[in-house]
Amino acid sequence: MRATLFTDGGARPTNPGHAGFSCVICDDDGETIHEEARYLGWRTNNEAEYMGLIVGIKLAADRGIKYLEIISDSQLVVNQITGNWMCKQDHLKHLLREAQALLKKNYGDNWHIQWTKRDGNKEADK
Repeated sequence: MRATLFTDGGARPTNPGHAGFSCVICDDDGETIHEEARYLGWRTNNEAEYMGLIVGIKLAADRGIKYLEIISDSQLVVNQITGNWMCKQDHLKHLLREAQALLKKNYGDNWHIQWTKRDGNKEADK
């Protein structure tokens, strides 16, 4: 089974601030399989973005998804996950490693991540 994972995270009213994330998993027909949103407490925007990705990967794996297409509006997360950018922030390094380990363990090479503008990520942004 193939699915698309839409992830988003944010912090308000400042960064760091009150943070939360959402993730939405959709099947090939665009039907929602699962939606999840959580408040994380006082975190940075990027921590929230990573938590949305990590939780989304776990939820997709629990549902037996065999190929995962990931859509995120965080250029930082997408470029760090793919190795295009180094992770220089100590508070993000463990989140990057966790996300990469989950992808490797559950999907091997059967995943793809892509960046989209915020308006291309409406599923998770709402």
